[in-house]
Amino acid sequence: MTFPAELLRKDDTALCLFCAAFGGRQDAVFLRDAGLRDVTCVDIDGEKLNAMKPNFPTSWGWRQGDAFAVIDETVTQWDVVTVDAWSNLEDQVLSRFDKLLSMTKRVLVVGVSMPRLEAMGIDPSRASSSLLGHNVTFRKRSSYLGGTYWIVMEKTSHA
Repeated sequence: MTFPAELLRKDDTALCLFCAAFGGRQDAVFLRDAGLRDVTCVDIDGEKLNAMKPNFPTSWGWRQGDAFAVIDETVTQWDVVTVDAWSNLEDQVLSRFDKLLSMTKRVLVVGVSMPRLEAMGIDPSRASSSLLGHNVTFRKRSSYLGGTYWIVMEKTSHA
């Protein structure tokens, strides 16, 4: 799994959406292992969210709720935003890409499947690509569904 952990800084703030299905192993563990202390985890599954807590810093925040509502309603910004929704929710996530970018100060990381990328005419094997008008890189994370990828968008002072 090629999560962009090298882009994380200990003093980053982070929002981790759709994080509980696998106990945070897809995304939250990388934030923890990078030493981030100010992380908010959001998932609709309160039972799985609560099961994660013992494995993460006590300074982290936990919110049971609809991640889409958080995206749609928030005006807060975090240094890092991660989104690892189920593949059947990818269209809903990608339709909010600009909103997610507005919530992100430095790095946006979004999971997406190869079938979705193919439907959009995107070849993730290229070094970088354009996605919804933004320059992004793709990192393969698994072979599930013919390949799943992290879309990685690093903001610059011009973004």
